[in-house]
Amino acid sequence: MNHDLQISHLSVITDALPVLAGAWFYRNISKPLVPVYYFYFFVALQDYFSVLLSLFHIYNVWLMNFYQFIETLFYLIIFHRQLFKEQHRNILIVLGSSISVFWLYTTIFVYDLNEPNSLMRAVTCLLVVFYSGRVLMKLSRDVSVFLFENPFFWIASGCLIYFSVTLLVYSVFPIIVGNYYANPIFRPVWAVHSITNIFCNLLFAITFLCPNKTLRFQQIRSYSFSLSH
Repeated sequence: MNHDLQISHLSVITDALPVLAGAWFYRNISKPLVPVYYFYFFVALQDYFSVLLSLFHIYNVWLMNFYQFIETLFYLIIFHRQLFKEQHRNILIVLGSSISVFWLYTTIFVYDLNEPNSLMRAVTCLLVVFYSGRVLMKLSRDVSVFLFENPFFWIASGCLIYFSVTLLVYSVFPIIVGNYYANPIFRPVWAVHSITNIFCNLLFAITFLCPNKTLRFQQIRSYSFSLSH
């Protein structure tokens, strides 16, 4: 078995790290992190099911395209709420609707069912990188909470790294598809993606190790601030 394939398998296995960390500390998870935990559970199930399909030589690219669409919407929602709370919901609705229409159009008219939707992935990666970067900037200015104890620091950091690398990977994906996934091109590129996924899964797992009091303190401080005004 070659090293590239081993790295790819290890990448899939590490999808369970955030799920296991969240399950172990589930009683201490604050309310805003509950949907995050179940999303990572969904990520792991999707990835394992995709591997199962490939083992039976069943096309799974359609599943990957659908998952990436859901993934983008999820991160945009939680980052938008982290930045603006319940404000500017119209922006989020317009953005989500635009992404949905764009995904449907490119899936039906631009790409085949079992062809990676590279155009959609590139655009959505840019959006998530922008949002996660904004979240990190906001958290870095909040001196009342130690940065490394804030769970959203680890989520945003993981997303910034993962989607930045994914953007680079998908920028060369049309070349890979054009060469029919030739190993000399595909394997090194996917190995980089797999290593990035392993590292980011570690960051996502750390999310659930953060003290529960951090988000509670932020909520109390935000509530007190609103009362004073």
